[in-house]
Amino acid sequence: MIKKEKFFKVVLLGDSGVGKTSIYTRYKKKIFNKYVESTMGTCFHQQEICMNNMNTKIQIWDTAGQERYKSLLPMYYRNADCIILVYDISIKKNHKNIKKWLDVVKETSTDNPIIFLVANKIDKVDIDYYDEEDDIKKLTSLYNCVYIKTSALTNHNIDKLFEIVAEKLFDTVFNILEEETHSIIISNNRKQYYCCKGITQ
Repeated sequence: MIKKEKFFKVVLLGDSGVGKTSIYTRYKKKIFNKYVESTMGTCFHQQEICMNNMNTKIQIWDTAGQERYKSLLPMYYRNADCIILVYDISIKKNHKNIKKWLDVVKETSTDNPIIFLVANKIDKVDIDYYDEEDDIKKLTSLYNCVYIKTSALTNHNIDKLFEIVAEKLFDTVFNILEEETHSIIISNNRKQYYCCKGITQ
């Protein structure tokens, strides 16, 4: 059986200093660098994955969060299959920019990407007593985001994040394939009529 191959583009977005590069590095190299420098422009890591007899390549793009690079970002995430929007859960002021990021993504994305809202640096708060703001919960519902808490420092939920990303992306492809197959079956079973020729197929 010939295995089908699919390519996915996943883009990390968010303010500077929220831990995008740390998440990217933790997943890619399995290390944490406390003194990581801010990303200049973009960089990406490509990984091959096989799921349900389908081979795929996932490109994970790490983007800069500094203000001077924001005008360039749409060219990187405009055709993304999945966007991972990261914010620092330990700093309240970071929460205010989440809606701005989500609005920009919705306005400038040509496709309809799967959006993950990632509350990073969970190691800095007491997870047993921390109650996320109602605004965050409303945003995840309003923008149909997948919400997850992570820590690049402790490796909390980093692998799980990208496992769920892969599952969501594959589910999207399989749903499309099922719809196409269903359409083909209906088309093959549908009678076609030709006017004025008295022919029915």
